[in-house]
Amino acid sequence: PDSRRNSVQRYEILPPKPAEFDLELHETASSTGAGSSSAAVAASSGSLEVGGAAPLRLYLRHRLDRESRDIYRMQIAAFDGGFPTLNGTVWLVVRVADENDERPTFEKQQYEASVEESASPGTEILRLKATDRDAGPNGQVVYSIPAFAPARIRSLFSVDSDTGILRLVGSLDFERQREYRVTVVAQDLGGGSARQSDTQVLICLIDVNDEKPVIVLNSETDRLSVAENEPAKKTVTLMTVTDSDSGVNGQSNSARKAVSSLQPCHREIVRSETDSPTAGSIQLTVRCVDLGHPQNTAELLPVDYSIVTTMCRCSPWRLIIFE
Repeated sequence: PDSRRNSVQRYEILPPKPAEFDLELHETASSTGAGSSSAAVAASSGSLEVGGAAPLRLYLRHRLDRESRDIYRMQIAAFDGGFPTLNGTVWLVVRVADENDERPTFEKQQYEASVEESASPGTEILRLKATDRDAGPNGQVVYSIPAFAPARIRSLFSVDSDTGILRLVGSLDFERQREYRVTVVAQDLGGGSARQSDTQVLICLIDVNDEKPVIVLNSETDRLSVAENEPAKKTVTLMTVTDSDSGVNGQSNSARKAVSSLQPCHREIVRSETDSPTAGSIQLTVRCVDLGHPQNTAELLPVDYSIVTTMCRCSPWRLIIFE
């Protein structure tokens, strides 16, 4: 080895020097000859001057973030005090070990999807995706519907733990409930330090024309009486038509019908213009058709109308109702 003057005088991290690291000279009694005391001398600008042989340490100046940078390569040089100055270098590679400090993150804070109420179990509704910036198991994500979710939600929907595909597993009914909010959790495989996050999925049901119109005669009996010489536009009875479907599936031409003796139109019972006298009883069948596709039809069983004879000329009754 060279004399003390020509021995190692300083250390330096050669450019480009990462700001997160610096050098530290840890002097001990063996290196200073000053009893049992020890001292740490840190470099101020990446160059560390020394007066003799002492352990050299690399220390952190700032916290590391593996997700931003997971590896550092730096060249450390040692310079002597001779003339010309000579130096030796060594490459140092620092790999940053992962810590489970990142939560899984969904692509959206809330998802929306639509599904027909007639969809069969197993139908794919939506594919969710969450990512975790950690490495290894800390960055692997599994999906689930949490245990605290309502029992009905868990009976209707499920999510594949690996793919994040949300599927229908039960039977839907638009008339019972038109939308559902499903909570889906994404959790990493970090073991005891596992982290998780969740998102909301709004599922809107699409109405299918699966309900027939319902016709209700607003009368205590289905036997009604009317005089054969009853004047035109005389109201005999009213009926109500309802349909549980929505939109055009539940629309009819009218929700209330007046049964009258004349006045032909879409919504009323009319009589034909013949002159044959009629007495006794007539049976009328009320039929209602909704505007959905395919159309559903409802019929009110024949209603008996007693015609009271007053020896006048009248006409037979005919029913025309479009629903």
